[in-house]
Amino acid sequence: MRRPRLRQIPLAIAAAFVAVCSVVTAWNLSVAAVFPRLSTPNWNQLFGATEEKSVPISVASFLRGEGQTALSLRLGATLPIYAPAIRVRNQIQYSLFGIPNAPSVAFGREKWLYEWPYITEYCARNGETNAKRLADWAEKIRDIQDYATSHEKAFVYLITPSKAAIYPEDLPQSHPCPSVLRGTTDKLTSYRHVLDEWHIRYVDGAGLMAAERGRHEIELFPRGGIHWNALGASLAATELVSLVKAQTLRLDLDSINTAWTESRSPEGSDRDLVNMLNLYWFDTDYPVPKIAHDPLAIDRTCRPAKIMEVGGSFLEQINVALRESRCPPEISYWFYWNFSHVFYAEGKRRSAPPVQADRLADLAGSDVILLEENELMIGETDHLTALHGLVVSADRMTSARDAPATR
Repeated sequence: MRRPRLRQIPLAIAAAFVAVCSVVTAWNLSVAAVFPRLSTPNWNQLFGATEEKSVPISVASFLRGEGQTALSLRLGATLPIYAPAIRVRNQIQYSLFGIPNAPSVAFGREKWLYEWPYITEYCARNGETNAKRLADWAEKIRDIQDYATSHEKAFVYLITPSKAAIYPEDLPQSHPCPSVLRGTTDKLTSYRHVLDEWHIRYVDGAGLMAAERGRHEIELFPRGGIHWNALGASLAATELVSLVKAQTLRLDLDSINTAWTESRSPEGSDRDLVNMLNLYWFDTDYPVPKIAHDPLAIDRTCRPAKIMEVGGSFLEQINVALRESRCPPEISYWFYWNFSHVFYAEGKRRSAPPVQADRLADLAGSDVILLEENELMIGETDHLTALHGLVVSADRMTSARDAPATR
């Protein structure tokens, strides 16, 4: 009798697994659909994964097979085994064939990882410039700066770097790079020239990284990350604070700490490209800087500067550097304008959906306006246009309010 029971154990385990998967799937499709915080983690365990767009239920979609496909994908993604299965598949493809199963990730030399859009843009540079487009771009930034100046606020325009442009020697050798062959990799000289012509106060983070690489015993970008590391961001934040303090002495913004120690355990943005591979194992034994931070050095009696930021993901590391200074500023960060509104409450990073009234309040109550563009999309970002529109509308409202009443 004992032997038959032992033979039933694998069947019982399989039945229990199927039952658990069924319960979890039913839960995610019912209760968790109404209360997302109660969902059992499944597809969102994968970095870079996005939820499939729902397909309207109709006879036409059913006949085309779209409804069935969408339903099967949705059901599959709710299974607890979904993420592990994806990682196992990815690991096999990487370990046996060296294939990254992440369309946006490129393998460079010595396991340096890049994101394809940065490579594509860098290798497509042709040295051409459009004088009118550059002038229109600079005029928008100057309008924002003039608004800040007229309202006794500091303003800084920040150019952030592209990893492909700072470390081109490690780009994938199998990918042709015409700009290198043509000698047309320089992109920012014309932008700097126009910024100087329009007397715009800016920090050239891209130029700073190019100048500082090689001066430190560690690189300024992590091998497995998209963004500059803590040292690179801290060097840029130092320039930023210096430029703000040159505009107004009343702000209690202190020096940024750039002292660092080496770590070989990359976390967060130091391994965001590694995470996007969704592997169980990848070589993450590479050096990253850890900025020395003394929480006891924070001055609880200082008056924190209020900074309104508009820009992209490179500001995250800038904010870490600013928040670890002696007098951490109050930062209101409009991530790509419409993606999310990031702020800091009780020392923790928070985010919320953007609200236009909050933007207007930020614009009025800030001490500093910081506008960021990455060299990848410099002069072409929607958030620059959006901030300019907000400034113009705010000026119009002020003019209408201050205009004498007509009788």
